[in-house]
Amino acid sequence: GYGFVFVAQDTSTGIDYALKRQIVASENIKAIKQEITFLTQLSGHPHIINFIGAASSKDPAGGSAEFLIVTELITGETPADIFQDKFGEIPPLIGKEANFTTVTDNLFAKKLITKKEIAGITTQHNLDDNKRGSALAMHLFDKIDVDDDDKSAQCLQKICDVFESKNVNNEELKKIGADMRKKLLSTTATSQVWPTDAISSAPPQPSEPTTTQTNPNELNVGDVQKVLNALNKAMFGPTNWRSLGLSLGLIAPTLDTIGRTNGDAEDYLEKTIQKWLQRKDQVKGTTWKILKEAVASTGDNAAAGRIPSH
Repeated sequence: GYGFVFVAQDTSTGIDYALKRQIVASENIKAIKQEITFLTQLSGHPHIINFIGAASSKDPAGGSAEFLIVTELITGETPADIFQDKFGEIPPLIGKEANFTTVTDNLFAKKLITKKEIAGITTQHNLDDNKRGSALAMHLFDKIDVDDDDKSAQCLQKICDVFESKNVNNEELKKIGADMRKKLLSTTATSQVWPTDAISSAPPQPSEPTTTQTNPNELNVGDVQKVLNALNKAMFGPTNWRSLGLSLGLIAPTLDTIGRTNGDAEDYLEKTIQKWLQRKDQVKGTTWKILKEAVASTGDNAAAGRIPSH
């Protein structure tokens, strides 16, 4: 068979996807269906491209079939590339004295800058707004431009959280943060997929988890508010709802759907907790211990320390 890959856009959200159109002979149809099954089961894995959907049709004359497979679009940009693309716009905005103080306070809260590093910028001689902003932007770029892809992506996500936060409350920074986040969400996974000729030897995948509650310590769908209260008391930032969802076992398409509901971060966090307690996708358990570990995996160890263990 043969195939082509196109860039397709969901016009309702503006999100670009990869659309693979493949024509296959009848003897290969089973292998393509197996590939789609594996993509479905593995979607959300950090090293597997996220599967969105698929459709197929058979040639009325017989002998071949057409498959359309939609996955996330991998652009090849690193988190550092994404930040660098916006670098020219950022310094004038974060360098203004009022913005600088608010932004650095929020960066400090997310452990992206220390008080000593802030003082190192503010004590420079002949510092105007643009130079102050450039110094801070370069500091952030250095934080992102590291060899560890996961740490780099997490760092950029935290910067987006700050730029989009109500505390900073700057529409231009909010737009920059949203643009960078959109690109980041399309580039955090690699383009690894199961090759068609290796499908037959691929390892069997685990079955979907059951919703039967066997552990007396398990939380259930009636505990949504209890969990939200615990997260609020622990001072967990709702802007990290997506990272928390992935750590809890929800897959990217589920979180994409939540993010398109036109709410705010608190709404998205509540829906994420609901999905977790419903044991959707790849959720393995719903205990306080699992929640505590998931919060820690977002990088917010302080909040994790305040989550009850049982």
